[in-house]
Amino acid sequence: MRKKSLAITLFAVGFCAMVIVAAIAITQNKPVEPNPPWQELPFDKPNQNLANNLYPAYIEKGKWGYIDASGAWAIEPMYEEALDFTGKVAWVKLNGKWGAVDKSGKPVIEINNNKPRDVGDGYMIVVKDNLSSSLYNPDGNKILGIEGGISYLSDGFFAFSRLKMDERLYGYVDIKGNIAVAPVYSKAGAASEGKVIVEDAQGSRLLLNIEDQTTVALPQGIQFNSLGNDRILMQNDKGIYGYLGTDASVAIDFKYHYAEPFRYKAALVKTANGYGLIDNTGTFLLEAQGYGVYLEGGVYGFAAKEGAALSLYNGKGNLIASEIVDINGWHNNCLAVSTNESSFFIQKGGIKLKSPEWQGTYNWQYKGGDVVKVADTQGFAYYRLDKTPVYSVGWDEAIADTLDLKRIYFNPNGYLRIAYPQIVSNDQNAELAEVFVELNAKLASTACENWEDDYKRKNGTVLYGVESSYTAICAGEVVSVVQQSVVTDYSAEGSTEHRLESLIFNSITGETYRLSDLFVNDYDWRDELLVPALASYKAYCNENKITLKSEVAAALQKRLSRRTPFSVDKEGLTLYIPYSENTEYTAITLKYKDLTAYIDKESNIWNCLNK
Repeated sequence: MRKKSLAITLFAVGFCAMVIVAAIAITQNKPVEPNPPWQELPFDKPNQNLANNLYPAYIEKGKWGYIDASGAWAIEPMYEEALDFTGKVAWVKLNGKWGAVDKSGKPVIEINNNKPRDVGDGYMIVVKDNLSSSLYNPDGNKILGIEGGISYLSDGFFAFSRLKMDERLYGYVDIKGNIAVAPVYSKAGAASEGKVIVEDAQGSRLLLNIEDQTTVALPQGIQFNSLGNDRILMQNDKGIYGYLGTDASVAIDFKYHYAEPFRYKAALVKTANGYGLIDNTGTFLLEAQGYGVYLEGGVYGFAAKEGAALSLYNGKGNLIASEIVDINGWHNNCLAVSTNESSFFIQKGGIKLKSPEWQGTYNWQYKGGDVVKVADTQGFAYYRLDKTPVYSVGWDEAIADTLDLKRIYFNPNGYLRIAYPQIVSNDQNAELAEVFVELNAKLASTACENWEDDYKRKNGTVLYGVESSYTAICAGEVVSVVQQSVVTDYSAEGSTEHRLESLIFNSITGETYRLSDLFVNDYDWRDELLVPALASYKAYCNENKITLKSEVAAALQKRLSRRTPFSVDKEGLTLYIPYSENTEYTAITLKYKDLTAYIDKESNIWNCLNK
């Protein structure tokens, strides 16, 4: 069976690199900069009560607020942006400024700040004028304020900087804001197990024990973020990687073509045979072969080659899951992943959660205590773990007083992912209800066709996959639904074909419209629209400095098909013109004012458009 290529979106979680905020600069001289050690903290801080948390949500007008696990508004939508609750407060933006509110919506931190930076585990830094920094904990308490910069959280410590006699010096504070190391060092790296790599005023690299302030001299080639689990990654003068111990002696011989710092008691290395996983003695937990990648949070991915489905392992070398084709990133200490058959979460540390696990591939973005968040370009929705919808926006919309357009997601497996609309009517008129039943059948048939019956052979070989979504445009009483599909043919080396169809109907009567209904009887729109469409396309390309596609221009030299997809709104008519070998489409909008002589002003569609 041909597998889909892996699409990985790796989010920067914690500190994918030791980025220093507000004037903290750490320079590296080596050409290869490995990722820093991952912080090893409890999965959730004791003061977090995720089961009773609130979740950011917005309404169609773009205002954000917070809902509870039932989908009810706990904090009414009034903000321009809203971040997650990670403790007792959440940061919000109002009138261009930021602050934090509690779960009743009461401001805890005045909404008069610059945008905060999330520096790990719900801690936030607010920088003022690039000079002063304030560090807030997840409960909204200010625990540190300095004239200088503060770094990302690493293993319970933040590096910070202060200017002294025009020299920037670095030290460390703990998660309560207490100074653990005074600012006396010229450079500073990320902490791991109570130790850090620093550079003193004389330019010497040192391994510093934060608790007792003792140091061990290190070779000058050591990078600041190479420390992890009491092993220090180093590259020798021949470009080969190995590891030192905390006494600066060689702990693992120099024999790797590439290597990364230890995270969760394991390290990703590369030999002539490919990528593997070693423990702190250099013993292979997973033999080197093929492709490997660290996905943060103690999760490692391996495959026969880059782009193939991944098998995921934890830092002990134990298999977590296999055949992973989609990775949607970390949120709330959980990594959302999918196979071609199901979607689930992996907790930080490499533990697969038993619930939720849904059949099909979902674009999960969030797991709270009681809900999961699913999102795509059309909107997002929160669901309970049993798949009961709680709240959605952008997917379901009212198109009349008694009529809603509900989003259906047909997703029987990872190869068919089809979103299409269905009309939900509260009208008691039985005859009208039957009309909408017929419309729903057309909408479903347009989107789903016979995909589920035909997408694979009896022997299980997958022939093609389908990604499909829709756009709904409401204008007066007229609704235009444009269904867009991309069909990938696995039997033809993964070639793709684009399909687009439209259905235009009256939201009150259920009457459907053809393009010819908009024009007077003697107007041959299949020929007559070519000239204004080409002119509109050229004007659009010129205005937006886009190169005109010759295939589109050529398509507009031929008589339009009777089934040309279209949509209508208050301002104009949009044609969807097919072009190119794999039938891509371009949208060309014609203003009614340029077609006024040919529009039938007495037609039903025209009158209903303008209601």
